[in-house]
Amino acid sequence: MRITSKEKQIIQALEWSDFANEHEPTLQGYIHFDEWNMTVFRGVMASLSMKGIVVWSEAEYVNDHPELGCTWGYINQEYTIIEDAEARMNWDLFEMEA
Repeated sequence: MRITSKEKQIIQALEWSDFANEHEPTLQGYIHFDEWNMTVFRGVMASLSMKGIVVWSEAEYVNDHPELGCTWGYINQEYTIIEDAEARMNWDLFEMEA
């Protein structure tokens, strides 16, 4: 599957998140709005969703702290490899757009 460099940045943020592989071998984590240019990356996140690579959901704690805007993302397991009870991206499935 072809992805852009910006899509790869978001995927890597989830892959290396403190929450990846926390309780089970999955790649997941927060995208905090104050850490990304959301004018650009909101569209990137939508593209990853349309491609079926990432599923997004509202972060539960945002309801208590709306100033901490963020979104929780899960990488579809068909794009990961499980080794030694830990998930990692299967980058062989991706091709970078020029």
